[in-house]
Amino acid sequence: MEWSERESRYLEYLRDEGYRPRIDDDGDIHVKCEGFNYYVIATDDEQYLQLLLPGIWAIDSQPELEHCLRAASEVNRRIKVVKVAAHRGMTDMFVAAEIYITDPDAFTVLFPRLVATMRTARERFREEMSKQTTISTTGTPTDLDG
Repeated sequence: MEWSERESRYLEYLRDEGYRPRIDDDGDIHVKCEGFNYYVIATDDEQYLQLLLPGIWAIDSQPELEHCLRAASEVNRRIKVVKVAAHRGMTDMFVAAEIYITDPDAFTVLFPRLVATMRTARERFREEMSKQTTISTTGTPTDLDG
């Protein structure tokens, strides 16, 4: 099944659930959920589903980046399916959920669970960051997308 058909199904489901999804400049589906911006990433791999929650923490220094990476590693070790990682520019952290699906209609069951798992990962990451006592962090928990 082509991305355009999966995209249509995903959009229909999100609208039926009361969300107002839109297609962003990259062709991904953007949806605001529980105050945060999530993205369903467009892909040609019909069995791969990726959701992103960007901008969960702004990074302001090298020591803070190191602490972020340690905190992310701890979260990744404890929570299934999600990854907390630094964005390519190492300026902020994001949460990604990646999963293989054999039926695009499984999105309707997976989306709420993935969002809940991503929210938990974000919360655990913030908890790990709050355990920081040896270096001063100036970064802040944010939703960079607004």
